[in-house]
Amino acid sequence: MLYSPINYQGNKSRICENIVKLIPQNIDCIHEIFCGSAIVSLVSNISKVYLNDKDVHILELLKYFQDNSAEDIIKRADNIIKNYGLTNTFYEGRSAYPEKKHEGLSIFNRDPYNKLKNDYNKDKDINKLFVLLIFGFNHYLRFNSKGEFNVPVGKTDFVELLRKRTKEYSLAIQSKLIEITNLDFRDSSLYKDMGINDLYYFDPPYLITSAPYNNFWSEKDELDLLHILDTLNMNGQKFMLSNVIESNGKENKILKEWMKKYNVHYIKRQYLNSSYHKKNLSDAIEVVITNYKGETMSDIDNKIGTSGDRVGYKVFSINTTVRNPKRNADFLNHFQEFDGKEFTPELSEQYFFKLIKYGVYRLSDIPESVKRKMENGEELTSIEVHEAIKNNP
Repeated sequence: MLYSPINYQGNKSRICENIVKLIPQNIDCIHEIFCGSAIVSLVSNISKVYLNDKDVHILELLKYFQDNSAEDIIKRADNIIKNYGLTNTFYEGRSAYPEKKHEGLSIFNRDPYNKLKNDYNKDKDINKLFVLLIFGFNHYLRFNSKGEFNVPVGKTDFVELLRKRTKEYSLAIQSKLIEITNLDFRDSSLYKDMGINDLYYFDPPYLITSAPYNNFWSEKDELDLLHILDTLNMNGQKFMLSNVIESNGKENKILKEWMKKYNVHYIKRQYLNSSYHKKNLSDAIEVVITNYKGETMSDIDNKIGTSGDRVGYKVFSINTTVRNPKRNADFLNHFQEFDGKEFTPELSEQYFFKLIKYGVYRLSDIPESVKRKMENGEELTSIEVHEAIKNNP
């Protein structure tokens, strides 16, 4: 699994493998029209890639990873971290920065981070932007209407996991032959000189979800995009579209009606809500729509959901260390409330949440304060669990 060190809205890392399985085998070139961090293209085995996006900042970062080795990127980041007095637990250890409850490392980094942010908004140094992403809240890439980076300080720093992702992402980008454009998706030049073995992949903003990234997407944009897809289909070009048809009680009726003429592959998932004020999970039905036949999500699910000859049954396994068999009792104790129920993905999410909340399952990238609570057998708050899961995708 490839993860970008850039936490870009709409990132497809978690479902990327399922999407890539739907790409035909004979594709010579892939065009990502709303590329974001380009995870789908980078994970695919297609060597020639065209990446387009309207967000100039994400394109600058893609170019940054394309033109610089991971070693240079990390070295420059460490120099900026040192020069601005930001924390560096990778070298100094967590114990060098005693954390307060719910604060993480933000109490140490707030002032130097804000100085770095002010400097970047003046000089637009791409090296500084990358460090801001590392230390910013949830590693978000976000700018205000004036073009100023406006993400507040986060709770972590340049930990080993982020360094690993930086290396893997840089290698993935540099392994492809990539061309980058900054055009509106309606620009006709994006669809010229099409080869018969080209694939167009679209992951547009979603009409019915509330993320800031989607606020600029209108029904007109949706209809314009669907018209482009119909035109590609008439011209004999292959396309693949990722979207959401239902989310938190809303439905995209335009898309539901339009997709009836194509091949629809369903992905039903639940996301842990990023809002601390909403404790429940948010429902979403994602779809991948293609105008060509290929292996469907249901085919994949049927293969996974087979135990022996019993199609539809799945083995749920818990692996723990032989030297500590007592943990099996802890796992099963929290499993009791699901006795007799169908163990759906929704229940799986809830079970995972409980295991973390009560310290039965311990994640690696967590603040010292949370680690101490686990060691002392204290129950975690819902906020702490959400934070832990977000930092350990």
